[in-house]
Amino acid sequence: MNEYPFGSWPSPISAALVAAGGVGIGGPAVRGSEIWWSELRPTEGGRSVLVCAEADGPGTDRLEAPWSARTRVHEYGGGAWWLGTDHFYFAEWSDQRLYRKPYGVEAAPVALTPEPAINAGWRYADGQEHPDGDWLVCVREDHHDINDDHKTEASNEVVAVPLNADGEIGEPVVLVSGPDFVAAPRFSADGRWLSWVQWDHPNMPWETTTLCAAPVFANMRLGNSQVVAGGADNPESIHGADWTADGQLIFSGDQNGYWNLYRWNPGGAQIETLTELTDAEIGGPPWVFGVRRWTELVDGRLVVAVTKDAVDSLHVLDQVPGSPLAPIDLPGVSAVAGLTTAGPDQVALVTAGPSSLATVAQVSTSGAVVEIRPPDDTGVDSGWFSTAQPLRYRSGDRQ
Repeated sequence: MNEYPFGSWPSPISAALVAAGGVGIGGPAVRGSEIWWSELRPTEGGRSVLVCAEADGPGTDRLEAPWSARTRVHEYGGGAWWLGTDHFYFAEWSDQRLYRKPYGVEAAPVALTPEPAINAGWRYADGQEHPDGDWLVCVREDHHDINDDHKTEASNEVVAVPLNADGEIGEPVVLVSGPDFVAAPRFSADGRWLSWVQWDHPNMPWETTTLCAAPVFANMRLGNSQVVAGGADNPESIHGADWTADGQLIFSGDQNGYWNLYRWNPGGAQIETLTELTDAEIGGPPWVFGVRRWTELVDGRLVVAVTKDAVDSLHVLDQVPGSPLAPIDLPGVSAVAGLTTAGPDQVALVTAGPSSLATVAQVSTSGAVVEIRPPDDTGVDSGWFSTAQPLRYRSGDRQ
């Protein structure tokens, strides 16, 4: 047996291999039988490419070079693209403006937002198309005039962007301003309500946030907003808020010290507790936009991602308070992200294992798995990868 001084043994894992194999996978999103995702490709200078595949076919690029769907809002990014009825939308990396491109048409993307006075002066992220198809709602970050006497940092707003049929660029309408940060503007399925999350310095989004909602009227006017949960008087980290098909708002909140799922019905002040985990969580630090750990199936059940001892697992949950979590068996999977509905009893998501890179997969509630985008082959035997072990340590009065 050959012996080498510590740190000098030969390894098949080189810096070049790590860089080339570090494709970042985002999403996914579903449109009919299509599953979309993004790939942040080091071999293309960090360009973020949108890829689309049928459930039984290979993925094809839908955003050609030099276009790159990547946002700089909050600097961490995320939420740089989303799907609409007739178009997909994205924030272009080079100028941070919003663009749209029709499905199935060989045409260049078209700008939706005005050109700022300074390059990337307005940045956009985390959007959604209104059910009527006339507006987009999203986060806008304003970097104009940061160095003047009154403005020392970027402003964050929720804005509505008009979708003019003639392609004319319209002026965004400011819906929410004032908070230091905003995220997750989402319309209810009938378009009559808008929810969003906001927070202020010195809080981080995993410390104290506020979930708000307001009715939506004609010409994208908001009625009086109300605090649904959280806020300065009730410190709580809330994220992943979105609407169910029947118009209820579900979100992750950590009011008991662990992220659990809660539900709010417009018109009612009572918040229902859907889960009461005390040794695991349905949530995680929202470093980027779009973190959501649940999705609704056609029959109203939820598929949720639960984190325990730093390992993720999938479960099915009835929307009845106190219902048990029914596990979905996924051997070899230790991390999941980007959970979205992909069929009557199917979800699409990004998965990874202890010795495998990320993949886009379609999973049924029975545990059947179809790989849509297989993991990259590094050419390195799995024996070279160490398997992480969860560790517990005491923090304050908890272990």
